Formats: sequence, C-alpha cells, structure tokens
Amino acid sequence: KKALIKAFQKEINLNYKGNLKVDGYWGTKTKKACPTLKKGAKGDLVWILQAALCVKHEIINTDGIFGATTLSTVKGYQKDNSLKVDGIVGAATWESLLG
Repeated sequence: KKALIKAFQKEINLNYKGNLKVDGYWGTKTKKACPTLKKGAKGDLVWILQAALCVKHEIINTDGIFGATTLSTVKGYQKDNSLKVDGIVGAATWESLLG
C-alpha cells in the first residue's frame, strides 16, 4: 500500500503539479491533490487505480486503460464500500482505496 501511495504522489507531482512529499503516507495534502478519473482515462494513474483495486477488491488487468472492466470494478468497489456509485474515481474513492 505504501508503494502505491508513493507512486500516486509521484504521478501527481509529475503531471498535476501537486508538490507533494513522496513519503507513502496518505494525508490531507495528498487527499486534496486527488485528480478525478473516469472511463476513457489512460496512463499511470489508471494503472495505480487498477493496482489498488486488485489489492482491495478484485483482481483485474492492470493495463492503464480505464475501460468497461475497470468501470464495472470501480462501481462494485464503490457499492461495497458505501461510496457514491457513479464509476468516477474522485477524492472519496481514492481515499477509500489508498487512505
């Protein structure tokens, strides 16, 4: 989990100008820097999402593409964790996965 958070923080710094300390700990700055992901997104953040889903919910392909399978898995995770079931990965879903 700590490695996933570090990867998340690094990606936020590289592509979203997050200016986060890459320490592997979930805190308020990391939470506030969370980007929103939805179907059609691609890249390393999607890969991190998929890896976190594998750890916390269900094994899926970690291909870095937010397609139909990732959408379905996100919705299942959101439902099972009493989150808003919309298939959109925002701060609440990120925090549930990585926090």
